[in-house]
Order: sequence, then C-alpha cells, then structure tokens
Amino acid sequence: MNSPIKPTRRQKVHPVECLAFSERLRMARETARMTQEQAAARAEMHWTAWAHMEQGTRTPNIHNLAKACRAVRCSADWLLGLSTERPKARIVIVDGETFIPQND
Repeated sequence: MNSPIKPTRRQKVHPVECLAFSERLRMARETARMTQEQAAARAEMHWTAWAHMEQGTRTPNIHNLAKACRAVRCSADWLLGLSTERPKARIVIVDGETFIPQND
C-alpha cells in the first residue's frame, strides 16, 4: 500500500534570498526621497510591512508588490532583479514642498 503524500510546509524565505529585492526597494524609495512611513502610506500598507520588505525578512504577495511599485514609481521587473534599468526620481518641488506626480 502506498501512503498518501503529505503536504509540505511552506518554506520560510531566507533573508539572503530577498537581498536583491529588499535592496532595490530601499534604493527606489530613497530615489523617490520618501521615508518608509511615507512609502507605506502611498502603498496603503502598514509601515512595518514596508520595513520588513526592505529588511528582507518578508516577501510581498503580488498585490503588495504592485502597490510598492506604484508607491516608488518603478517596475516590478526592476524590483525583482529582472531589469537593470534603475528608477528615476520624479519629484516636483513647489514652495519648498516635495511632491511626486501621480500621472505622467
């Protein structure tokens, strides 16, 4: 008799495996001149979730990846290391206030 196949547990992602993503996320946020709190607010997520992504301790699901891309205005390909084109800062300074345009 064959024994039933046991489901495997979901493996934790080792921080080293997320290094490229987390480092690129931080670079994109800094290029956009935002704090983690500001980026998280733009992405409509809690700031600790953003911090974990930048630290490489958590990997975002597809929805949070899309939100992060919109927040820092870069492609998922670049964040995931599939593209070498770095994000460009797209900021407007008006009366000393920094703004990131919503639509280009």
